[in-house]
Amino acid sequence: MEFEVHAGRAPVFSRTPEEPELSVRVGNATGGMSIHTAEGLWPIDYHGKTNIPGLYAAGDSCSTMQVGATYPGVGYALAGASVTGARAGTAAADYALGTADTSLDMGAVQKVKEKRLAPLDRKGGFGPRWVTQILRNTMIPYFVLYIKHEKRLKAALTFVEFMRDHLVPRLMAKDAHELRLAVETENMVLNAEMKLRASLFREESRGTHYREDFPGRVDPDWLAWVTIREEEGKMVLSKKPVPREWWPDLSKPYDELYINRIPVFF
Repeated sequence: MEFEVHAGRAPVFSRTPEEPELSVRVGNATGGMSIHTAEGLWPIDYHGKTNIPGLYAAGDSCSTMQVGATYPGVGYALAGASVTGARAGTAAADYALGTADTSLDMGAVQKVKEKRLAPLDRKGGFGPRWVTQILRNTMIPYFVLYIKHEKRLKAALTFVEFMRDHLVPRLMAKDAHELRLAVETENMVLNAEMKLRASLFREESRGTHYREDFPGRVDPDWLAWVTIREEEGKMVLSKKPVPREWWPDLSKPYDELYINRIPVFF
């Protein structure tokens, strides 16, 4: 739908079994713009173990890459969550049973408590609902997270960095419910920054990632996953190559190798 709109053929109408009457459809694909199980913590074994001792990931929080770059249909996320949940739950229980009693650093606990409860203590600042709305206004337009271009991604990233540095540190909450919203808003801003940086980093189009300035898939070096790690408070992006045995036959002509391609505008 977004491609039809971008090509100047709006409005777009569609009919579904749930809504048999033709209705206007523009958008809705960019609220999340990620493939289930294609983002989250990178597991280091088949049981959801992460590089943080005692932390196990499952479901959409575990980057299993079970469906590749394009989501094939309804139900795959639930299937993946069931399997990874069972594996991670069992592995986490085994880890807990084999771990000796430990004592907590109460000084560290107090620092975490003060940080998490800070929005309740602020007498002025920004409400989490307002910051969330500003974030949505920045991220959801189809021309940011569905049909991407370096200039628009960088513009959106500038706004998100401003939210990270100036709005998130001043989030305020009047009760426990708003405190929960404030924590979620902070995480949403972090997630948005990761999406934008990853989108800028991958200079090609693949799956649901479409770069208007890089519409093709021509460099085999991009047969890789994008990983993000934190170093000294900064996001550092890198490639993790797909195993060579999973590669397609690159000797085939482009049109034969990639039958299903994203439209190119004229």
